[in-house]
Amino acid sequence: MEGNIVNGKPLVYLEDASGYKVEDAGQVILVNCNNITVENLDLSNTSVGVELLEAEECIISNNTLSNNDQGIRLSSSSNNSFTGNSLSNNIWYGIYIYSSSNNSFIGNSVCNHTWDVICLFSSSNNTITGNTVCNNNYGICLSSSSNNKITGNTVCNNGEGIWFFSSSNNRITGNIVCNNGKGICFYSSNNKIFLNNFINNTANAFSFSFYDATNIWNSTDEITYTCNGSTRTNYLGNYWSDYKEKYPNAKEIGCGIWDTPYSIYLDHDFHPLIQPWENYFAPAASIFDTGTGTYPSIKGTHEGTITPSRNINVSKLYTYPCAGTGGHTESIKLEENGTVIANGTWDGYHEDWHNITLYNVTDGTHSVTLLQDHEYNYTIRIGSYPQILHAASKEVTGGTITCTSFVDANGKRYSKMIPAIRLE
Repeated sequence: MEGNIVNGKPLVYLEDASGYKVEDAGQVILVNCNNITVENLDLSNTSVGVELLEAEECIISNNTLSNNDQGIRLSSSSNNSFTGNSLSNNIWYGIYIYSSSNNSFIGNSVCNHTWDVICLFSSSNNTITGNTVCNNNYGICLSSSSNNKITGNTVCNNGEGIWFFSSSNNRITGNIVCNNGKGICFYSSNNKIFLNNFINNTANAFSFSFYDATNIWNSTDEITYTCNGSTRTNYLGNYWSDYKEKYPNAKEIGCGIWDTPYSIYLDHDFHPLIQPWENYFAPAASIFDTGTGTYPSIKGTHEGTITPSRNINVSKLYTYPCAGTGGHTESIKLEENGTVIANGTWDGYHEDWHNITLYNVTDGTHSVTLLQDHEYNYTIRIGSYPQILHAASKEVTGGTITCTSFVDANGKRYSKMIPAIRLE
């Protein structure tokens, strides 16, 4: 399709295309496409800003989609990524997902819609994370959808915050649901809802009576958490702002947990939280530091593992140089289970030349959280004369670092050379 114009910009219609970046468009339609990138565009005042039909591995990021009939629409599409988009004032749906699986919707702002915002119909194994959903009729809606993860979203000032119909085996955790008409509403069973904050909704939770009590409102495994400076392990539910109003005689049992279950019709949160859920987890450490080394190194590539002893938020890599040299790291790549989660490249001898800024591959930010007791593989390519530690493995500030191999510029391989670095 050629020669069509939307608001003075081309209508981009791609069919059976692969490996293409859309540079300019007023509307984008992708049919049976693979690996198409749509980013930094204004796709407004049309029927659908971006539409994917039987598309895979496409990236839709940092676009503005407003005043359309629908902002983003997926049908029979999988393994696509939608990050950092701003959707507002679309007439019907902000993001409409039909018969689609294994897509990720991360860090989008979806506000001020007449109807529904993020809606999944007959869709499974999608990830809805870190989105802001506000001032809509319905916030996040699932119908006949299963095995989706809804985590870390802020859902506020909607008619209904999170809404389920005939949907099962979904996981809802880490969300802030506040100032909605109904916080969370179920015509569904067999979902897990825990570690959420339900605050100042007209009805924090609503479950319809013709379904049996089969949603689970607390963790099914014990979780390690912090309470009053002590580490505890227990099952954890949700925080309910109206708990004391409903159960004025309730008492604390265990640490940070009420003794009386919170009822949602026939369902119960058996481990309701006394405080908002984030208060139960110590803030992430700010540093993973090997300290200074004693050996200079020539150019080469380090490979090994990092295992944090607690959650660590990191945004840059510092390399310890040998005195009087320009020792530095040229690039870093961090992987978990074979998937790259962050990387970074040296920017030359500027004022901050010892540091490399990390890029979070998942959400496009310059910060990544390394989780406690998770093992991450690093590949660090160094220039001449940074410091190293002569060891195969070492306990350091913030965890453990190991050396799998170091291959120098001459091709010689070593098994006991750890880069002297600091992640912070």
